[in-house]
Amino acid sequence: MIQNLIIIKDGSTLLSDNYGSCHSLHGNPILLSGFFDALISFSEEFEQGSLDQLKFKNTNVNFLKSDGLLYIIVSDLDDSFTTISTKLRRIARLFFREYGTFLTDFSGEITSFDNFKKTLLDSGIAQKNCGKHSECSECPDSNNPNPILDEILKLM
Repeated sequence: MIQNLIIIKDGSTLLSDNYGSCHSLHGNPILLSGFFDALISFSEEFEQGSLDQLKFKNTNVNFLKSDGLLYIIVSDLDDSFTTISTKLRRIARLFFREYGTFLTDFSGEITSFDNFKKTLLDSGIAQKNCGKHSECSECPDSNNPNPILDEILKLM
């Protein structure tokens, strides 16, 4: 299940959404976007190709570069890579179809992307909360909203 979605253009965060309060990254999206963008750029220097997934103890971070944008999904550990990759491609197509012309003359204004979360929820690509509990307040992850931020900060 998608916990978080981040979309980056040239190192700038266009969109950073979470799909349940217990999955908020609770970090500076600009800092995280910069880290992920640099990580992908670094990985592209290797002959084997760029990084497509990072596995952490409790979550996966999945990457897709398409049409000059970097799409990142933080997902549950038990989600299959194939399923998340399919969702990433669908998200990339939807986002570019909806905002592609706007991005050609992009001036830095990101409020235009605010409705994309609703698009993903309405299309069934993403779901609100983790799906394990009817309310996020019952979620065992609510005490540690997203351990991935701790894992990333350890790397820095």
